[in-house]
Amino acid sequence: MQRSTWRCLLISLILWKPCLASAQQPRMINVGDRSLAVYCNGEASSLHTVILVPAGGRTAKDWEKVQPAVSNFGRVCSYDHANLGGSDKGPVQLQSVDEVVADLHAWLKASGEKRPFILVGHSNGGIYARRFVTKFPGENGESGIRGLSTRGTGAPPV
Repeated sequence: MQRSTWRCLLISLILWKPCLASAQQPRMINVGDRSLAVYCNGEASSLHTVILVPAGGRTAKDWEKVQPAVSNFGRVCSYDHANLGGSDKGPVQLQSVDEVVADLHAWLKASGEKRPFILVGHSNGGIYARRFVTKFPGENGESGIRGLSTRGTGAPPV
């Protein structure tokens, strides 16, 4: 191949990197009687792990433009709720807030991802993140949850 063809190919791959990252195969994390699809990018040696919590009835796909950008400066993970995307079916079709939070807690514990976590929730994903913080205080090590976004949920800032 000519040099210009290689350059074009390389530039195309660089420009398509975000698309390729979002198309990655999930890591299936066991949460008891089922598994959740978890997608992680970025250096695991960073000081924290950003957890992108999807809104209810939504999947990690909602974060496909955000996740690659965040992975440029740290570790970031998103996931599919039970019954959605690549995750297994849950015991009920529509999970309660506490069931979603229990799944989030279980996969974080089972994943081996580095703490502390920065939880970022979209829409009612912010409510899930907020409930996680209140239901599992101290689960995040000495420093606790470092950041929590509840924008768009109607909840007051933490």
